Amino acid sequence: MIRQTRENMTSWLISLKTKWWFYLAGRKYKHEQYAEALELTQKVVHVRPNFAGALVRAGACLRNLKRYDEATGCFEQALQKSRNYGEPHAYLSLVLCDLGRYQEAIEALNRAFRIYPSLANSEFWLCQLGFVRGKAGQYEEALAAYTKLTELNGESQAAWSGVGWANAQLKSYSEAAQAYERAAALNPKDADVQGNLGSLFLELKRLNEAIHHLRQSIRLAPTAERYCDLSRANCEEGAFDKALAPALEALTLDPKLEEGYVLLSQIYGELGQRQEAVNALKTGLQLLPDNGTIYSQLAQHYLDLRMLPESAQASKEAIRLLPDSFEDYGRLGYALQEQGNIDEAVPALEKSLGLNSNQYQSNVNLGAIYLAQRRFEEALGLFRRAEEIDPNDATLHYNLGELYVRSGKRGEALIQLQILRALNPQFAAELEELIKSESARNESS
Repeated sequence: MIRQTRENMTSWLISLKTKWWFYLAGRKYKHEQYAEALELTQKVVHVRPNFAGALVRAGACLRNLKRYDEATGCFEQALQKSRNYGEPHAYLSLVLCDLGRYQEAIEALNRAFRIYPSLANSEFWLCQLGFVRGKAGQYEEALAAYTKLTELNGESQAAWSGVGWANAQLKSYSEAAQAYERAAALNPKDADVQGNLGSLFLELKRLNEAIHHLRQSIRLAPTAERYCDLSRANCEEGAFDKALAPALEALTLDPKLEEGYVLLSQIYGELGQRQEAVNALKTGLQLLPDNGTIYSQLAQHYLDLRMLPESAQASKEAIRLLPDSFEDYGRLGYALQEQGNIDEAVPALEKSLGLNSNQYQSNVNLGAIYLAQRRFEEALGLFRRAEEIDPNDATLHYNLGELYVRSGKRGEALIQLQILRALNPQFAAELEELIKSESARNESS
């Protein structure tokens, strides 16, 4: 009898100790002290190896320590101990999500919800479902999960942020902004919410609001991306002098930010500081030597400066890195054309139009070459395509007029002359002189 009492007392003390360890592990976990929480939880598992809850806690600690294989093993052991236990599936979904296995993560969460339906009404797990659906590109389903959470708890900032994010991915920018406004009202000191709201207002061209929220976000937590958005908002307002400082700040925070160099070069260009634009892009290439976008921008600025060989070389580098860039083929063709290198200009322009035939300038440029080569039908096809894109450009109508003069179609040339008189009187006078000259030459012959 005494022996039995001692055994009962020992068992009770062990049980009390394991409960205390498990309680302490929970406190450590809550305070993100995962290594200490794991050590305590492993003591519990050693004493009570069939305790599925302790195995789940151990797996959760291991997942936060990025020991994913061990975490998965703990969750699988917990499922062996209790098949009708939903939490191992739910926590396993976190590991799968961390590993980028999003569809498997969704399936694990759905299993957890089927076994333990109350998890489907948990703010944490509904947010997780929305997040992983979004990562899998299932934006409608992500929106549904976050929307359900707002219905369960209209004061959840995470829910409204999720609704905003999902709507933004679906390009429903007005709805996204409204959701982020709700989130900002619940927590005005959340830098991400303020920044996302500013970026959405920028997309919606509500520039004063965009600038206000982007400044709020930067004040709370400055990032290169937010400085870039603030700079872009000022550019949209035409305040390029105000756009310069935030663009420079963005590159101070992240010297390898491609968008920063492109934006800075555009600002310098608008301010008429073309050489500064070139210098900014050259600096970017020192840090990002294989960046096709920066080479592309550099080629355009060289072209604006009439530095044609440099523009052609930068375009070739851009094409090497971005082989499907029709803009760069078009830019290369024009630079070569202006240098008189027609043999290389023609294939570059043809390649540009082969990639995208809806380019006004490349159609006009190649048409002008064909016109000079007396390939009138091919030139006419290109000019007509350009006219569909922009029917009001004087250069195009002058080229059409010249084509008709050279091909002996005086009536059509006179029609182009009438159009030019409304668009550009100087071009009209030049075409009229050409028509008279050609008529006189025909009469004399």
